[in-house]
Amino acid sequence: MHKIVLPCLVFILSFNVSFCSLQEVINKVKSQSVKIALFKSESRQVLTSSVTDEKTQITTKTYKEVSKKKEIGGGSGFIISEDGLIMTNAHVTNDYEAELVVYTDKKVPYKAEIYKSHNTRDMTIIKIKDKRLIIIIL
Repeated sequence: MHKIVLPCLVFILSFNVSFCSLQEVINKVKSQSVKIALFKSESRQVLTSSVTDEKTQITTKTYKEVSKKKEIGGGSGFIISEDGLIMTNAHVTNDYEAELVVYTDKKVPYKAEIYKSHNTRDMTIIKIKDKRLIIIIL
């Protein structure tokens, strides 16, 4: 469970769920929280061949572009609608060039996009394409 989201959600839910035990709240929140990862592609050129002409002593080198995705950050959030809306903090998604990937409790990766964002309030809603999500009821 994410170390920051759980205490925050327990605090929020404690106002609205007066007859649940702490363990019931934790169990409820666990399945509705998600991991959010940000990835960027890093590319570099790799030497694939080098041939030297014996007469001219000219070397011809061939390079290949190799790109690799690297995780550059992330955070957590929670599902707020069955059709894929997820609430998180704006600072989690502040790199607009990065690819957003959301992992649910089933460890399924979903590509996500920013739906709405409010930097002053540090809140962002992102969207994934799934219609079978369990929402958190605040």
